Amino acid sequence: NKSFADVPSTHWAADTIRQLAAKHLIQGTSENGFEPARSITRAEFVKLLAGVLGLQAQAELKFSDVPSGVWYEQDLARLVRAGIVGGRTAEHFDPSANISRQEIVTMLMRAYVLEHGALQSSAPATFTDSGEVAAWAADSVNAASSLGLVNGRTDGNFVPGGLATRAEAAQFILNYIR
Repeated sequence: NKSFADVPSTHWAADTIRQLAAKHLIQGTSENGFEPARSITRAEFVKLLAGVLGLQAQAELKFSDVPSGVWYEQDLARLVRAGIVGGRTAEHFDPSANISRQEIVTMLMRAYVLEHGALQSSAPATFTDSGEVAAWAADSVNAASSLGLVNGRTDGNFVPGGLATRAEAAQFILNYIR
């Protein structure tokens, strides 16, 4: 029953973070801190998603900005090999960059297809800002919405290009594994 000093029981994601920490799927940024409102980086989300999927195949990376032996290297290599994650370019992953909500949903839906097979066609998401979803992410956002894996932030907005917080990433993951 792990709790974090900066995630009070009244926080909207407190139960989500507690559940994932109890399952050892998510960690804090320190012994007692989680930083729920801080944006999550691409490397952090890769580590989180890889822990959920449990992929074991070894792979080699060709990203010049991912040092050999770095804490997320093998998780990233496994997700790249599985076709779940790509770089920002063929040579750069950009591990320290913050990740957007539509990037997370796209990775989650690639993982979903890997685990469950091809998706049926989905109705368009009903978010008020659905028109702002990038063309490359639209099918993933629509499918995730149809499956109940994503929610909007406020007023029916998905905020596709918005940076995902650590708490939001935790909620995306919990929705995925349910």
